[in-house]
Amino acid sequence: MKRKNIIISLAIVLCVVVALTGVLAACNDTVNDNMFSAGKLAVQKDGLWGYMDGSGEMVIDAQYDTATPFCGNYAVVTLGDKVMLIDGEGNEFMELSGVGIVASEDGTRLAVSEKNTALMGVLDTGSGEWVVRPMYDEIYFTKGGQIIVRMGACYGMLAADGTQLYPVEYEYASGDNAVALYKSTEDGVELVLTDPSTGAETEKLTRTGVTVGVLQGSKSVLYYGYMDENGNNIRVVPGNENAYDSSTSYVTAAYDNVLYVEKRTEGAATGTFELQKADGTAIAEGTYTGNIYNENTNTLVLTVDGGENGTSYLLVDTLAAAVQTYDGTGFVRALDGSLWLANADGTSLKQFGEGGGEIALDLPSGARLKQLVSASAYTTYNAGVYTFVKDGTDAVVLPLGTKEVIVDPEGKYILAYSKEEYWAVYKTDGTPVFGYDAEITLVMPASI
Repeated sequence: MKRKNIIISLAIVLCVVVALTGVLAACNDTVNDNMFSAGKLAVQKDGLWGYMDGSGEMVIDAQYDTATPFCGNYAVVTLGDKVMLIDGEGNEFMELSGVGIVASEDGTRLAVSEKNTALMGVLDTGSGEWVVRPMYDEIYFTKGGQIIVRMGACYGMLAADGTQLYPVEYEYASGDNAVALYKSTEDGVELVLTDPSTGAETEKLTRTGVTVGVLQGSKSVLYYGYMDENGNNIRVVPGNENAYDSSTSYVTAAYDNVLYVEKRTEGAATGTFELQKADGTAIAEGTYTGNIYNENTNTLVLTVDGGENGTSYLLVDTLAAAVQTYDGTGFVRALDGSLWLANADGTSLKQFGEGGGEIALDLPSGARLKQLVSASAYTTYNAGVYTFVKDGTDAVVLPLGTKEVIVDPEGKYILAYSKEEYWAVYKTDGTPVFGYDAEITLVMPASI
């Protein structure tokens, strides 16, 4: 069989747009799977939103202007200017002001703003009882489930059950590797670092000239800095024993779990960089003349000045904080999180890292790999036809006229989108939940 080079691309051209941006973005612990939450899928039909069950039946009629997936026993919907929580039967549970609605990462709690006062509290998504009564101007959750609250210009932290951990008297900065609370005192800045999982205090210091921020290139890695007695700028990354000194080495950026450290001599840059894990462990060092970070694949490609050996590349898996040499032939991040490199002729994929597995791609002439799910599952596109392949077998052939497909990371469901702009959902064994004939124009999966 003649094989063609594959084109590695996971760019999804379809977007699911909902007016309540970011609401219920993390209800994974209370969903049946990545598609259905509380056994229901939010769908749009004839311009209005309702909910289907796993058999494709409408269990809450399409009647809302917007709708979110269920989080526990409740979902947020809008009808005209009205924002409200509904229960699993579609009954109105509570009217909201619509400001700042956000879910905890495990989906067990929901920060909402009360209608009459617009003040925020925290609801238990199982019982519907208040964990934190509405009294704050802003509420959001840490990675470990603690509750950050703001009243006026001051911040504090509550435990997951609503009890106070730190009083509402701090200015605030945060990161995934630590949570920092800080305030100005007569002796300088008081900085309290807490464990992001438990909220327990891990470090406390008071000194002048302390600054707190998030490293360039990262949305999560927090640092604090100060100037030492020699006039050198020092950066400290919580959980990392290194004190990065501007005269010798300086952490300039963070890419997921990888720190990018510039090596210096008496403060002058040497052109040499060291890659480190977030805890300070070195994983690579070299002279890098260029770097490209891809947030979609969580990878960093470094151009290495090889001198007489010429230019080469280093591929960094920024999630795993691991590196290997790279020949530039292409790579793809599978939905299960694994990273794969294409061989020169595009006939196979080799897993990133030492001793990784290999996927032989037996693609028909003209076929392209569209989405890699795991080592044993992927979708292809050939002459207008999308096919889901599992364990080397064509498990699902999507109807002709399908414009795009999205497979959920667990490999249970396939979302298909037609040229007529209708959606369909199939199980990956080929069983349809509903087809294009249901005339569903948008879907809101639980966590795809």
